[in-house]
Amino acid sequence: MATSLDIVSGALRLIKVVAVDEDPSAAYASHALEALNDMIFAWELRGVDVSHIALALSDTFALAEKYHEAVKYLLGQRLANVYNVPPPDAIITDDGWRRLQAAFWTDPTSSVDAGLIDMPSQYSYGNTRETSA
Repeated sequence: MATSLDIVSGALRLIKVVAVDEDPSAAYASHALEALNDMIFAWELRGVDVSHIALALSDTFALAEKYHEAVKYLLGQRLANVYNVPPPDAIITDDGWRRLQAAFWTDPTSSVDAGLIDMPSQYSYGNTRETSA
């Protein structure tokens, strides 16, 4: 099982802040973990709810392995702006976001206009509603 450190290390390697054969420093790992937690918490505002809780570097990363690449690319994109380096491949990043949306999108609570519920073809008799034929 991958840890949060594995995910943040992968993202930092994608944007070449950390060499492929090296581990990130404590400062880089801590900063990337903060960005990871912020990013995943923010997904809920965009309709993607993965039931995230704040992670420590040693925690097991809760999402299935099939989503790890997507998360690494999205985190890499977020971190690239901070470190002023080129972002990871936009096509892979966008595809990863779409896969996460497809798997975890939640339908927000919505309301229906009363005009769509109380149609002119319906007649109200007291507290019951009958539909005209």
